[in-house]
Amino acid sequence: MKLICTFCFVVLLVACKNPDTSSKAVSKSFDANLLVGDWQRTNDSENKKTYESWWLSSNGIPEGKGYTMLNSDTIWSEKIAINLIGGYKNLVVKDKTNVETAFKFISETKNSFKCHNPTNEFPKFIEYIVSEYKIKAVISDGENSIDFLFDRVSRIN
Repeated sequence: MKLICTFCFVVLLVACKNPDTSSKAVSKSFDANLLVGDWQRTNDSENKKTYESWWLSSNGIPEGKGYTMLNSDTIWSEKIAINLIGGYKNLVVKDKTNVETAFKFISETKNSFKCHNPTNEFPKFIEYIVSEYKIKAVISDGENSIDFLFDRVSRIN
């Protein structure tokens, strides 16, 4: 009987122990360094040119700006950053009137992220897929979407 109790105790210990998987974990965090540089949209409508510029702030936060030119006039601009809010990554977009809209990260890999703000009218989702020379950004509400395709113009070191 003592042998059976000892065996059950050992089985319980092994079954309840949380295995240390930290050495096996693979980082799936988005690599913001991929964004750093200047980008030009390649699928703009006629007479428009859209640009994004990204850099790392002095405290390592990815920040940027986006703007669209129609001929020589700036017709749209925003500031963008990836910030922690409440312990979660968010893409924060600040329009020209300084109104901020946060989109919470819902998935990310080393070269992509998708974020969501269910209360925003449009877009509700923003997704970035980044390579060394290209960005594909998609904004959508779940039904309608707009693709923004960018080529790298320069890399900021």
